[in-house]
Amino acid sequence: MPENLFDEMTHLRSLNLSGLQIESLPSLSKLIELRLLILKRCSRLKKLQSLKGLANLETLDLSGAKSFENFHDSSFSEIPNIQLIDFSHTKIQKLPVFGELKHLTRILLRGCSNKLRQLPRLQHLASLQILDLSGASEFRNFMFKDPIAELNQLKILNLSKTKISKLPPIPCNLSELNLSGCSELVELPSTTFLKNLELLDVSDTPKLAKINHESFQHLTYLRYLNFSNTKVENLPTLSNLRNLRQLLLRNCTFLRNLPAMEEVTRLEELDLSGCCSALQVNDSIIYSFQINM
Repeated sequence: MPENLFDEMTHLRSLNLSGLQIESLPSLSKLIELRLLILKRCSRLKKLQSLKGLANLETLDLSGAKSFENFHDSSFSEIPNIQLIDFSHTKIQKLPVFGELKHLTRILLRGCSNKLRQLPRLQHLASLQILDLSGASEFRNFMFKDPIAELNQLKILNLSKTKISKLPPIPCNLSELNLSGCSELVELPSTTFLKNLELLDVSDTPKLAKINHESFQHLTYLRYLNFSNTKVENLPTLSNLRNLRQLLLRNCTFLRNLPAMEEVTRLEELDLSGCCSALQVNDSIIYSFQINM
């Protein structure tokens, strides 16, 4: 593409080059009205020109640009109105500094499997609702002393199939926490203040063996709980989980007792398949739903 291709397109609001076999882009600096920049599946694209001048940009989507590795810019300060950043299934190694992106609601980094090990600080992303690093297999931790618990708008945190071993305190308004397939996870963060949590998935975490006794005490909105393929020996009380629909404990071979669940009247699926034959199941829980053992 000619370097000056976009110079006269000053009113362009959407640029979608998905699937093109381009290695680089012409200058974007004159696209002052651009809202959407979509470069999905541009499999030969390795780097992105400076985003300087794109102050109105709201969507930056490079998902599936499997050769993409780095940015020209060191921070996202040039795109203060950005709402969605999607670098899923790229080779991104290091993200620019987020700073105070007041409108950013979604960061999607699914399947960034090569070298992404840490994120820049997130603490000033006041509108962030979804952070998805599922399948970012080398991601290990958040920035030291990055208080992600202050992200009060965060609703979905998906860290499945990452190498995270321990989580910092997490935001109290979270509705979904997915840690499935986290092979290094050794303990859960405190869930005491997660009163809005609806989904908790820690399946396929082979090093997770112990749960705080009060872990589920306040999770009254929880609908989905999955501890399949873990080494947990005992579960905390489940009596407060009045909205629980699915309780999945497949192949929990170390589990010895299932706590009483008299108040769990809305349960639709209880899966204990593959558990130890010595598992003690309280008769009072098998009265209003199907059980799979």
